[in-house]
Amino acid sequence: MLVVINVLIQYYGKMFRNNDKESVDWAKQIKYRDNYVCQVCRHFEYRLNSHHINSWDIFIGLRYDLNNGITLCEKCHILFHSIYGKGKNTTHQFKEFINIYRTLFEQLLKSS
Repeated sequence: MLVVINVLIQYYGKMFRNNDKESVDWAKQIKYRDNYVCQVCRHFEYRLNSHHINSWDIFIGLRYDLNNGITLCEKCHILFHSIYGKGKNTTHQFKEFINIYRTLFEQLLKSS
């Protein structure tokens, strides 16, 4: 039952944010500030996400703080959440994610 409730909260929370002017403006400002470039893999494409570094659900006071956002391409955003889950995400997790990504990328460059 608790799992179902959490899924519904995430689903309706996402719907709310997509219809919330302050959330939409925040997301646009993050992408603009980051020059519409994924700050992890450096790709630029039309499928960009404005990611909350400290998650929306537990860091309520940081929801619209531009310093709490970063632009990610859809692939990096999905990868991050597949590793760390959705919700209760932290700066520590994001820094760890970037370090892992960059280490793997460097190893790929050395092996080619």
